[in-house]
Amino acid sequence: MKDCAVLIKEYIEDIKKSRQWDIIIYDRYNLLCTDNELNLPEIRKWHKNPYCLAIKKNRGLQRRCVYLKNKYQAEMKNDGEIHKVTCYAGVTEISLPVFIENTLFSIVSVTGIKGSLREKTASLLSGRLKTDIPSLHNDSLLHITDDEEASLKTFLKVLSALLKEHITTSPHYENAISALFARENMSPYVFDAIDYIKEHFTEDITLAGIADHCHLSASYLQHLFIKVKGIGISEEIRECRLERAAELLRDTNHSVRYIALDSGFNNVDYFSTAFKKRFGKTPLKFRNKRNP
Repeated sequence: MKDCAVLIKEYIEDIKKSRQWDIIIYDRYNLLCTDNELNLPEIRKWHKNPYCLAIKKNRGLQRRCVYLKNKYQAEMKNDGEIHKVTCYAGVTEISLPVFIENTLFSIVSVTGIKGSLREKTASLLSGRLKTDIPSLHNDSLLHITDDEEASLKTFLKVLSALLKEHITTSPHYENAISALFARENMSPYVFDAIDYIKEHFTEDITLAGIADHCHLSASYLQHLFIKVKGIGISEEIRECRLERAAELLRDTNHSVRYIALDSGFNNVDYFSTAFKKRFGKTPLKFRNKRNP
């Protein structure tokens, strides 16, 4: 019998042959990204359709997209329900969260679907971006019929089940889950800190601010964090920022300086040094290899 990693890859490839769906597997705790068996372009965070990329070229609009996406993900519940939401820019996303031990681990989505775009919003976006937003919205996004939507939801259910099976049967992930999610081994304060970091890492956050959010002293929270995860809070923040920067280098044409600042780094030289240490390449070489 084929293992889950192979089944996941084959299932996605089969769908891509017949559908033009923009599939995203959101890896909330950066665990799937370390799995060589699941080296999939679908493991990412952001939409890649021309309409969304045009909107994200504007720094303010991109920040709004990130804020709304984080808010939407934070409200997901472990109820097995499929979520269908349309953002302010008229882009619909259909998603199914993957929970493990009652903790949100991943989200499987099909994005870039044409939704309702208000005339006033289209006009404001067109003026701000100097782009014909209604035409781009109509031409760049997917038109999904009711029958296609039903097939899409079935796809998400099967894919989420395969991911969950892969996670829970792989020794690598059993160890990772034990370290990250087992309630008896991890203080709930560390969960709170991780969630706060995931939501605010692009901002100028500090250990003191995170500790205040968790209602603990900074020294005690740092002690708990190192005990549970083996790294300090500053390392966790840096890792989140570097993963985001790598995503933007793969999926956008923003300058290295823009990406560094937008990922939460205030010093571009430090960002380049940290990025090379983490990925083995400078940001420019990493981009050139990913986008030949």
